[in-house]
This record gives sequence, structure tokens and C-alpha cells, in this order.
Amino acid sequence: MRGPGGAFILMGGLVGGLFGGTMGGLAFASPPTVQADTSASPNAAAATTASASVRVEWTSTRAADAPAPSDDATRRREQLGRLAFARLTIEAEEVPLRDVLRALRKALGINLMFFEERSAGGNLVRGLDGDALIELVLSDVDGYTVLDALVALAGPDASWQLNGSVVEFGLKSHLARDEARRTEVIEAGDLSHIAPDFASCDHGKSYNRLDGSEVLADLIRLVTTHCEPRAFEAAPERVHDAAPTGAASGPIRSNPNTAAWRNLDPRVGPVYVHGRWASIQSRDTQLVVTAPDFVLRRIVGYPSPLPPRLLPPSQRPIANPRVGARP
Repeated sequence: MRGPGGAFILMGGLVGGLFGGTMGGLAFASPPTVQADTSASPNAAAATTASASVRVEWTSTRAADAPAPSDDATRRREQLGRLAFARLTIEAEEVPLRDVLRALRKALGINLMFFEERSAGGNLVRGLDGDALIELVLSDVDGYTVLDALVALAGPDASWQLNGSVVEFGLKSHLARDEARRTEVIEAGDLSHIAPDFASCDHGKSYNRLDGSEVLADLIRLVTTHCEPRAFEAAPERVHDAAPTGAASGPIRSNPNTAAWRNLDPRVGPVYVHGRWASIQSRDTQLVVTAPDFVLRRIVGYPSPLPPRLLPPSQRPIANPRVGARP
């Protein structure tokens, strides 16, 4: 369907992060024809669009009469389960990205938003180009792998994320909008200790270990340079406004009203990075991260997925959208 400003929004659900954890469908104005898949195996469903086909079998399911998720956290886990417990075979030969996502949504039964805005004349205004032709052949992979492959084909500025119980696919700048960010508090006390070097005791040498704040500063540096580093870059208007990072003498503290976007030296003051799309700071033995999901999942991962409910055979759809059909 067409969203605000002419945006096409396609709606319809184990990846570990740096600190643990584990790693949604599309609705169209004119839904494609849906038929029962009488040739499918008892635990399989398939969707086909133009020259693209997506077939899925489930490695784990719940009974069809299992209770529906009653809270947001459980709905989120069920959407993750549709990615984690799926074994997909996909063949797309010069098929528009939009149609590949449509077929993927139909096969998995996920909730999905695709960010694309076009003018009344059909010209791309912003977002990803849904008309971009995709060529992709994968066999026996999970949903995460397919989404990652589509992101790689869509370009370096593309990504996907799970926002609530909806998988979003689009430009990182769209996925990083303020309302899609959330805050995670990570207990890092166990990581803030450096074991002493006992080998030096016999020589009467003291071992100058890093203290906890220095270890967390190094950890923040690691996160911001390896987990979606673009998200932690300074916004253009603040790129020249960083706190000093050289040697400091005495308990210098940064001004709490400073506009500086980064300080990685605990001798200067609290360690933090306030980037264009994400921020991270240390508080005692904790790290506080505010970011969109495509950044957070690389740091904290996802909760354990919940196997999807298995539909009766008569309700397992196989979709055959019209060739060239548009949302």
C-alpha cells in the first residue's frame, strides 16, 4: 500500500551479538492470488512470483492451536522464529527486489515493511529502488541469510532490522529514524577486569594493569569501529567537536553541557560516543547503548526465537502474483 508522501510500505517475522543473544508479511493494495499447495510436503509452504520462487520447510514448529502471542516480546520472538527455523530455497533471475520480498513474505508469513517512495509519475524519490533487478539462488538457508544476501545486492546503504514485530527493509538512514531506536543497558563488569601478570612477581616488578574505566573505553572503541561504524560517526555538524583525547593530569572532568560528540579517554571524563544514528556511554560497570535494531543486533544479538505455529495443510499458501503486478 502507499504510505505518506507516496511511500510504498509493504507490511505483513539467530544471530549472536558481541555480548550474546540470538537473532517479519507484506500487504499489498491488490493481494496476489493465493492457492493451496497440494504438492507441498506436510510441513512446507512455497511462494512464487514472476521468475522468482521461494520455498520453505520448517525445522521446528508449534501446534496450530497453540496460543497466539499475547505480548510484544513474544510476538517479536515468533517473528524471529519464522527466520531462524526456516530452511529456504530461493531462485530469482532478474526479478525486481520488491517482488522478491513479496515472495519471501508469502513463504515465511512474516511482517515486513519495504521503504520506497515514488512520485506520481513513478520516479524514485527516496528509499530503495524496488524495481532494481535481483539475481539470487540459495538453497537450504535460514531467513537471516536470505535477508543479508538481499541487503548485499541492494547496496552498501541498505539493511534490515526487526522493529517491534515487523521486519523493516530499506536504507539505513530510514531504519535509523528516531522512533525506531531503543536503549539497551549491558552489564560489562566481568569484562572490565584485567588479570594480573604473576610472572613478574619474582623480579620485583609491578604490573600496571588497566583499570575498569580504561577497559570499558577500549570496549567502546571496539564496538564503535566494528559494529556498524557509520552509525557512530559524528553528524556532519559535529564532526570537529570532540572532547580532547590526549594525556591529562589530575581529575579533569568534561563539562556536562558540552556539545562534544566523543570522548574515549577516561582520564578526561566520562567515556561516550554520540554518533549520527547511535550512541554509547559507560556508567560504572555498564554500557548504555541507544540505537536502531540493525546496530543493536550486532552488539547484543536477539532473544531466543519461538517456533512458528504450524498451519493446517489447507491453509499453507502458495502465491502466484501476476507478472509485473505492482503494490
